[in-house]
Amino acid sequence: FEITLIVKRPEGESMLFQILLIIAIIVAVSLASYLIAYQRVLKYPKPVRKVRKYRRTLKKKKAPSVDITGREKTIKILYASELDKSGSLLKGKTSEEIASTDKMVKKSLKLSSDKIIEKSEKKSIGKKVDKSPNDVKK
Repeated sequence: FEITLIVKRPEGESMLFQILLIIAIIVAVSLASYLIAYQRVLKYPKPVRKVRKYRRTLKKKKAPSVDITGREKTIKILYASELDKSGSLLKGKTSEEIASTDKMVKKSLKLSSDKIIEKSEKKSIGKKVDKSPNDVKK
C-alpha cells in the first residue's frame, strides 16, 4: 500500500501566522524589559534615584553631575510659583502695589505729621508773644 498525501497551504494563512508570532514576541520582550526596569529602577521615586546616583558619583574623582537644590531655595521657588498661580484669583492688590502704597502712605503721614507739628509750634509761639506781662491778672 502506498499513501500519497497532497496538501496545499494558502499563502495568506502562513503570513498571518508569522505576523502574529512576530507581534507576540515583540510584546513579550517589551513586557519583560519593562518588568526588569521596574524592579531595578522605576519602583523607587525620582528623588531617591537622584540621591543614590549622587552617592555613586561621590566615589568617583569627577564632580557629580546631579544638581541638588537646598531645602530653603526649593521652598522659596515653590512658594513663589504658588503665589503666581493664586495671585490671579485674588481680587485685591498685588504685593508690589501694596508695598508702593505703603510707602506712599508713610510719606504722606510723615508730611502731614510734620505740618501738624509746625502749626502747633506756630500757635504756641503766637500765644506766648500775645501775652504781655500787663495782661496777667493779679
